Amino acid sequence: MTVRAFFFREKPFDVTGEAYRAEGEIRAVADDSELPDLHPLLLPLVARNESRLDEGRVICDPMEAALLVLAQKGGVKASVVAASLRRIAEILFDAAHKFVAAFHQENGEMQIFVKGAPDVLLAICTRRLTADGEVTFDASAQHR
Repeated sequence: MTVRAFFFREKPFDVTGEAYRAEGEIRAVADDSELPDLHPLLLPLVARNESRLDEGRVICDPMEAALLVLAQKGGVKASVVAASLRRIAEILFDAAHKFVAAFHQENGEMQIFVKGAPDVLLAICTRRLTADGEVTFDASAQHR
């Protein structure tokens, strides 16, 4: 499993490389400009991730491992995140609520990272990041 493309702040990105190796890069599709700060997208992919990679082998979940590789390609390393963010609680996945959440503390500030079924998460969203910053998330934004 390999991440090939994603959208962030309303812009498309391609991802090069194969399998569970960090070789490859993230590129903006629309232009050759400098990549934006992808840290807000990539940090949660690592912070609530139980998978590990061992010389290209996946330990745990293949999808989670693909997200780890994407984060590495964007410069976010699991070992650095683990050292700087202290996980203090979590909500484990349950078929009834269809998401997982991890509560982390960094410099006295609480951060909550949630991932799960898109329909469930979209239903509880109130804000979204755009190219111009944070805006209200409404039903029309779900189909963009």
